[in-house]
Amino acid sequence: MSLVAPSEKKVEIVDGRVIEQYIRKRSEEGYAVKCRKIVFNYICEAVKL
Repeated sequence: MSLVAPSEKKVEIVDGRVIEQYIRKRSEEGYAVKCRKIVFNYICEAVKL
């Protein structure tokens, strides 16, 4: 059971070289971000607060 609507959740693959900018940008847009490292990239889940 999910507490957020699907439209308020984004799962994205982010290049490791831009991960800091990605997290900063999503945070400014009001998202909580969780990332997992896979080789050179990250799988990030952003949930609208």
